[in-house]
Amino acid sequence: GRGAGPSMWPHVAAASAPNILFLMSDSMDGRVIDRASPVASYVKTPTLDALAVDGLNFVRTYAASPQCVPSRTSMLTGRRTDQIRAYSNDNGLTLDPTGAPDEACSRSYGALWCLANGKSQAAHTTFFDALADGGYEVALFGKVDAGANILSRYGPAPTSTGFHGGPSIPIVTRAADIRRPSKPNPLRLTSDRAAHVHPEDWRTHNRCIDWLAAKGVASREPSAARANNGSMGTDRPWFLYCSLNIPHPPFKTNSTWLQSVDEPAVRASQPPWPLLASMHPHDSYMSTAKGVGDDQPVFTDFQVFKVRRTYYAMVAETDYLLGQVVSACKDAGLYASTLVIFLSDHGEMSMEHRQVWKNSHYEGSLRVPLIIAGGALELPAAAGPSAGRAATSGVVTPASASSRRRATATSGFGDYAAGIAAATLSARVHRGSVVTELVSLLDIYPTLLDIARLPQPGPGLLAGESLGPMLGLVPAVPSDHASAAADPAARARKSYVVSQFHSNLGNTASFCIIQGTLKYIAFGTRSLNATFGGYQPQLFDLSLDPHEMTDVSRTRPADVARLDALLRRELGSGFNAASPGAGDYDEIDAQVKRLQQRTFIDYFVRNTSRLRSLWDQMLRCEDDIHAATDAGEHPLERAYAGDAGTDAPCAANDAPLDRLAAQSFFAAQDSAPSPSRRLADLDLGADLSAGISDGTARSFELSEDLVSAGDASDARVLWRTLAEMGPAAPLRQMLARSYTGFDAADWRKLKYWAVQEI
Repeated sequence: GRGAGPSMWPHVAAASAPNILFLMSDSMDGRVIDRASPVASYVKTPTLDALAVDGLNFVRTYAASPQCVPSRTSMLTGRRTDQIRAYSNDNGLTLDPTGAPDEACSRSYGALWCLANGKSQAAHTTFFDALADGGYEVALFGKVDAGANILSRYGPAPTSTGFHGGPSIPIVTRAADIRRPSKPNPLRLTSDRAAHVHPEDWRTHNRCIDWLAAKGVASREPSAARANNGSMGTDRPWFLYCSLNIPHPPFKTNSTWLQSVDEPAVRASQPPWPLLASMHPHDSYMSTAKGVGDDQPVFTDFQVFKVRRTYYAMVAETDYLLGQVVSACKDAGLYASTLVIFLSDHGEMSMEHRQVWKNSHYEGSLRVPLIIAGGALELPAAAGPSAGRAATSGVVTPASASSRRRATATSGFGDYAAGIAAATLSARVHRGSVVTELVSLLDIYPTLLDIARLPQPGPGLLAGESLGPMLGLVPAVPSDHASAAADPAARARKSYVVSQFHSNLGNTASFCIIQGTLKYIAFGTRSLNATFGGYQPQLFDLSLDPHEMTDVSRTRPADVARLDALLRRELGSGFNAASPGAGDYDEIDAQVKRLQQRTFIDYFVRNTSRLRSLWDQMLRCEDDIHAATDAGEHPLERAYAGDAGTDAPCAANDAPLDRLAAQSFFAAQDSAPSPSRRLADLDLGADLSAGISDGTARSFELSEDLVSAGDASDARVLWRTLAEMGPAAPLRQMLARSYTGFDAADWRKLKYWAVQEI
């Protein structure tokens, strides 16, 4: 059951509040549902087509961070990644609403670390909690990946902890700029002949269907009978979260789903394959880290096509599973009183820009689907077929669902007026409208509050803005942080969205702002040497260059200056901003790099017990690889199937391990004199009561101190500790598993990075 705790929104949803069916996938490219994009023609998605016709299709929706945990935690809390300090897949929300450490966080980092980090995050509640506190019955099935003890506080069957097994070498050492693959070659994770694909998602789908069927039966019983027999039916509204992992890699499918893919269209869309030397250095690092760099065999056109075709077949499977859930809602007689929301946490690069996975601010990775539909949607049906565009409202009204398939090479973005008035927009939309106004996943939290007829929190507490006015809803309480217009429906929305990324596969931070058709990407330049100092910003005009192949930053300096200032203004705003007022993204980048560097030192170098735990985790992954081989599976498929496996140290390659050498190392450490101070012996009370405002280096000064009385420099001790590690030391073996081809030169580079002050 959900743990009790203080609520920021002690209000109850109105009796007229609708039920909410929240459908979610992982890694779905948002262009799949945009009829103006050629991507929409690659695969048939009848479920999403039908939902789009029955509701609003927000085709320009973007993630606040293009990776699972950072995207999901920011969406669930309604705050930017820098506001909640949940920067990567090994660092979700560390405390729950009661202030207790997340169980997975405690297992991975220790309770004291979680308490200190949670203090800096200042984000312990999610929209699950706001809805439950507001009177909703909340049921969760499938992938959550956020932390905050959601898995233990909610049922019946949420999965994925938000910590992915704890500290991950490719994450915490990314700023060392080790240019080696930390993911397998995508061909090793691609199969178009899988016999039984994605069983975990089919289980989630079955559970959601069963829950809806039982809810439908219970809803038809008289209230007195429900009370007597203790059935699940109640008079209060419900929120059902049904979240699939697909189409997240590995890329696995079979002929059942391949038949939904337009293979000629996919072949014709073969993306350019740039030379690594011609790419932006941030992109070339990503390509190398993702196993598609120059150290890999040359990819043939067919191999690129195979990965892309398999991905779109997984999209078709996702569409089918979600369609079964929607049908179950209708069969149960619940659809008329239910609002359906479908979205994804981020997209998939699918070999565009010589990349797979996500992590990038290019459209394939950053843009996500968002459809809001259902019988409870308070919008009229379309009066008649229309294909006109309203440039001042940012709305496209399609003639029919089939028109979505007549995609062209144009971007379909049109022109946009800054700060579009929501009242003007809602007057133009109806069921079947395509909304081309910019939307962020940060907008989901305040939108759900409006749907539930719950008041918005105080100014600056949420970074997004409600879509409620577009949905025909009247906010329960006007937002103080919007315009001063008396009518909340007449407020102007922000004319831009922002995103940021600080995790593995990116050696330095990237920050993105999109306004109109311009996308500006800036990079963290703080580094130990000149590595990142030359990382120039990028500017793309999506109306002229939808594939983002031409950087126009040098020819449009005025736009660069304007968007950079706007990005900084946004990053400096809001509750618990990492760089309040200034929005200095270089400083935010430095904070995260210090945090990750310190995590590496504390958990992989100084703390032998933690290192042993992480080594044992890698051995379990190794055993899984052997079990997969014995079972006739590809050895890396199982390593990527589970929550911890997605970033486990064994996932980059399956090089042999020297277990005897590691045992000797740990035995020697066990017999060595203990350090003078250990983390477990420290009293954190004073530090926690004083507060850790920046959530970065200071919270990690609490680590054990290995500086002996005769040493003046902690860096010298650290360097000596690293220098004494031979190639068979556990850390060196873990690095070799994390970076394919890791050699002596890489080890020297990493040692230098580890001892430098960022």
